[in-house]
Amino acid sequence: MRQKNESRLFNQMLIMRGIEEEYQQLCKSEKSVSTERVELLLGEVDAFLDEVLAILRDEGDNEKPE
Repeated sequence: MRQKNESRLFNQMLIMRGIEEEYQQLCKSEKSVSTERVELLLGEVDAFLDEVLAILRDEGDNEKPE
């Protein structure tokens, strides 16, 4: 299970890099950014955080003695 969670975290790291690159491009390319574009980016960040929390919960469940 630990290896599966490490793989999930690695995938999330790649997603976060993509979000960061998208944000940097957005800042460079436009003086004003539409609300819609910001909402889309925030939606991606929200999904990223939800998945990281799920991974942490799985990890915590695995560490509990039965």
